[in-house]
Amino acid sequence: MINDKILFVGFGAYGSVLANVASQNCDNVYVWDINKKKLNDFKSTRLLPSLFDYYEFRRNINVIEDFEEALKGSKYIVLSVPSKNIIDVIEQLNKSLHHKVHIISIAKGFVPNTEESVYSLTKNNLKKELLGSFSVLSGPSHAREIIENKLTGVNVASDSKQVGNVICNIFATDNFYVKQIPNIQELIFCGALKNAYSVGAGLIRALYNSRNTSALYLNKAFNEMKHILRVLGMNPEVASELCGLGDLIVTGTTKMSRNYRAGFEFGIHKSAIRIFEESQRSTIEGIHSISVLRKILKKRKEKAVIIDALFEVLFQGKNTNIFNVTLVKK
Repeated sequence: MINDKILFVGFGAYGSVLANVASQNCDNVYVWDINKKKLNDFKSTRLLPSLFDYYEFRRNINVIEDFEEALKGSKYIVLSVPSKNIIDVIEQLNKSLHHKVHIISIAKGFVPNTEESVYSLTKNNLKKELLGSFSVLSGPSHAREIIENKLTGVNVASDSKQVGNVICNIFATDNFYVKQIPNIQELIFCGALKNAYSVGAGLIRALYNSRNTSALYLNKAFNEMKHILRVLGMNPEVASELCGLGDLIVTGTTKMSRNYRAGFEFGIHKSAIRIFEESQRSTIEGIHSISVLRKILKKRKEKAVIIDALFEVLFQGKNTNIFNVTLVKK
C-alpha cells in the first residue's frame, strides 16, 4: 500500500470514482469539495445518490471540509475540477499551500477563455516553489462504468517519469489499467482534439442518422488527429493510444459524452446560441477546443478539413451541408 497523502480537490463524478480506485492502493486518500453538504452526506452514508444511485464507496476515503487543513501533508493533489475552475484552484493553492506537491490533473485540453492548456496555465501561475511535477490522466473512462468495475484503461503523462511511475501504482488495479506515455503535451493535444471531434461526432449522427456515415467521420477524424499532431511537431502515433483513438471511440459514439450530446443537440436544433450557452453552464470543452485549434492551425497556415468545417458551422453560421463535401474529400 502507498502511504503518501493523496488529496482530491473536487468530488464530482470522475473525481469521486478515481478516489475510489486510488483507495484500493493507498491508505491516505482524502477528498475536498466546495459543496459541504455533499461532503457531509457522503461522510455519513458513503453514497453519492445524485451521481451513482446507491453505489457504496470504500470506507477508507477520508472527507475533509477545511481546504487549508486538507492541504497539510498532501504529497499528491488531484485536480478533479472542470478546466474552467482550474485558475481559481491555483489561486487558492498559492494562498494556502506551503510545501511542494505533485499535481495530477484529470482536466485536459484548453482552459476556457484562454488558449492555454491546463498544464501551461498551472506552470505559469502556480508558485514555482510549490510545484514538484505536473501530470495528466486521460483516456476512455466514463465514471459510471469505472464505479461498476468495468475494465477500463487510461494513459498518464508527466513531466517527471519517476512520478508518472508512482501515479501508475496509485491507480492501477485489476479493473483499471494505466499506461504511461512520455510526452505530456502530446497527451493534452490528443485530449483537446478528441473533445473537438466528439462534438462533430454528435453533430454528424444528428444530421445523417447513419452508422456508416458516423464510421466514415470517425475514421476521417482519427487520421486528421494524426495529421495535426504531425504538423505541430509531435508524434502522430500517440493518436493510437488510449488518450487518442480510445477516447475518441468512447466519446464519439455515445450521448454519455457531454461533447457528443452538445453536437447532437446542435444538429437537431441548429442553434449555435443554445450550444454556446450550454457550454458555459456545463463542461463542454470541445466547443472551445474547436476555436483554439483553428487559431493554432491558421497561424501555421495549415488546414484540417474537419476542424475547419466545425468552426465554420458553429462559429460562422455556415450551412451544415458542407459536411457532404468534407466527409468525401481525400
